[in-house]
Amino acid sequence: MRVILAQPRGFCASVVRATDTVEHAHALSRPRTGASPPSNKEPRP
Repeated sequence: MRVILAQPRGFCASVVRATDTVEHAHALSRPRTGASPPSNKEPRP
């Protein structure tokens, strides 16, 4: 029996879905555009 794949996948569908979920969560945790990053400097008196 010969099996021909139209487009081989590197991972099973559940691994792809898990990776997409982590990437989406990471995107949600980033600061929004235009927001300045938190500063570690003490404010001057």
